[in-house]
Formats: sequence, structure tokens, C-alpha cells
Amino acid sequence: MTKKTKPEVFIIESLNLQDENDHLQEGDLISRMLHLVGKAGTQYYYIRTERELEEIVDLFDESDCRYRSGSFSSLVFDGPSGIPAGENV
Repeated sequence: MTKKTKPEVFIIESLNLQDENDHLQEGDLISRMLHLVGKAGTQYYYIRTERELEEIVDLFDESDCRYRSGSFSSLVFDGPSGIPAGENV
């Protein structure tokens, strides 16, 4: 049985410290724009660690959001997740 989802967006973002200090959180901006056009179910999460990513992925799995967007320009993983720095998911 397929899980019923809603056409909403779940955004996960992580930046390097320079981009964070320069306030370049584009995911937050995209989330706000989606809210303005009626996508009130859009969810945005800013993360810094692999552990946070694992928790957020669980939140996505529990959500009704159909779409996930991720930008990880600062996270480098040596563990089983295998997502390299700069990889978009």
C-alpha cells in the first residue's frame, strides 16, 4: 500500500560557516516564497551534523510531504550515509 502524501515540500539545508555568516540560507528563502503562494505545508530545516540529518530524514519519512529538497555544502560524512560535501539530494 502506497503512503498518501500531499504536494508539499520538505527542505533540508546545511551551509559552510562562511555562507552561514553571509546569510545565504536559500532554502529558508524558498520556504518563505512557497508559503506566500499558498504552500503552507512547506517545512524547512537547517542542520549542522550527520546526527541531525538522520533525525530530519526520519521526520520526512513521518511527514505527508511528497517532495524533498536538500542542499549540503558543509557536511562531510565518513559513515554509512555516504553523502559527500556539496551533494544535492
